[in-house]
Amino acid sequence: MYIKSGRISLEGAKKLAEAARKEAVKRKLPGAVAIVDDGCNLVYVERWDGTMPNAPKIAINKASSAVGFGRPTIKLEEVILEGRTPMLSLTNTVDYAALKGGYPIEIDGMIVGGIAVAGALTGDNDEIIARAAIQILNSGV
Repeated sequence: MYIKSGRISLEGAKKLAEAARKEAVKRKLPGAVAIVDDGCNLVYVERWDGTMPNAPKIAINKASSAVGFGRPTIKLEEVILEGRTPMLSLTNTVDYAALKGGYPIEIDGMIVGGIAVAGALTGDNDEIIARAAIQILNSGV
């Protein structure tokens, strides 16, 4: 249901986006969610009412970064905060956002895509909403 030919499916992406939206509504937060496939290509994006205009682009870049680096984007942000500032120069070469809120989507140990949330007022809120969406994979919904 969630994957097709080793990639996140459109149906799966929409289910993840819906889970993220429900969490944002529950918390009364704006935001945008983006889901990319295993090649960092956009599969689905939503911008919810009241969300800043750039949030979808930021979410796409976070999701792409999570897939491209194979780890949550909070780890990239931490590397930069710890002093590895040359990582900032990557914004000129790839779709990249080293900010909280992006996660690789893994099924059976294989990265099949990425999900990210942006524009939920804080990086911590972006994280909470993205993680809530990922949880539906673990629950088998």
